Amino acid sequence: MTDKLRVLDLFSGIGGFSLGLERTGGFETVAFCEIEPFPRRVLAKHWPEVPQYEDVTKLTGDILRRDGIAVDVITGGFPCQDISCAGKQAGIGDGTRSGLWSECIRLVGELRPQYAIFENVADLLSGPSVRPGGWFSRVLSDLAGSGFDAEWRNIPAWAMGLPHARERVWIVAYPKQKRRAWVLPSFASECSATVYGQAQAATALASSRCLDARSAGGLVGESPFLPEPHGVPDLVARLGAVGNAVVPQIPELIGRAILAAECWQMTFEKDIENALVRRVKTLGGTCEKFTSPGRRSVPDRIVTLPGGRVVFVELKAPGKKPTELQGRDHARRRALGCDVRIIDSKDDANAFTG
Repeated sequence: MTDKLRVLDLFSGIGGFSLGLERTGGFETVAFCEIEPFPRRVLAKHWPEVPQYEDVTKLTGDILRRDGIAVDVITGGFPCQDISCAGKQAGIGDGTRSGLWSECIRLVGELRPQYAIFENVADLLSGPSVRPGGWFSRVLSDLAGSGFDAEWRNIPAWAMGLPHARERVWIVAYPKQKRRAWVLPSFASECSATVYGQAQAATALASSRCLDARSAGGLVGESPFLPEPHGVPDLVARLGAVGNAVVPQIPELIGRAILAAECWQMTFEKDIENALVRRVKTLGGTCEKFTSPGRRSVPDRIVTLPGGRVVFVELKAPGKKPTELQGRDHARRRALGCDVRIIDSKDDANAFTG
């Protein structure tokens, strides 16, 4: 069992999403999907144990399950060439590179993650010029059609204390039953965002000092822009990969906010569990844990009440979707032949045993 949220990183590039999320200590990348050869080599260097898939159009939920990969979070900065003002702004329809958004939403529907985090240029919010907002309306409509709520912000690089604008829209989506509070930060003005970003940048620098030192050490005595005796190694690919990468501090910021929300949920569920166990024991019943490999929350319980009544109890925070048990877990619960009760408050726990 792992306490970390498992990440499927689509359109991975050189791993900016995964670097930022893993800095929080609460996320673990379990699979990449990247088609370009140079970024794939970078990913293999820094995440040698993580499997890579090449073509997002051929990746399916069934393939991931066949390979034993479970996913809690999907991330992706889908192609921006047909959205950006630097391109032809052909949109996100079929046949466009930015139309690979359809693969993102397909995988969201197949995998049903706890969270999905997407990024693209800020023009996604405003285009196309003939129908402003049409592209983003399509994104939100697709998410809603898959049963997901979403929140979004335009978070530029300067909001993280960096010396360039790099405006990007960040989208955090989650099942409609899950929402509790806003995850993304809200900036009242550029000034307040800059102050906020300076604090975040200091935190990120402190947590990644060894990585910065290693990178700096690798440049001692050489220029990244001048040819080496044997030529310029992957210079164009390097520049392109860095240019396409996300600012890691932003997914780190989002990741920490998600972990804070998850911590509240698990603490709430633990309080309900303690109340239930105390009440059942007081009445002379038993409360057996029903554990599932990979479950992150508190375990469900098989409660035997005085008189022999057996009930499968799922403990959850308000607004959280009930667990969909599969495989052996589902078969085991069916074999019990007992009632099922969902409890989402201490009062409910007392009423259940009353």
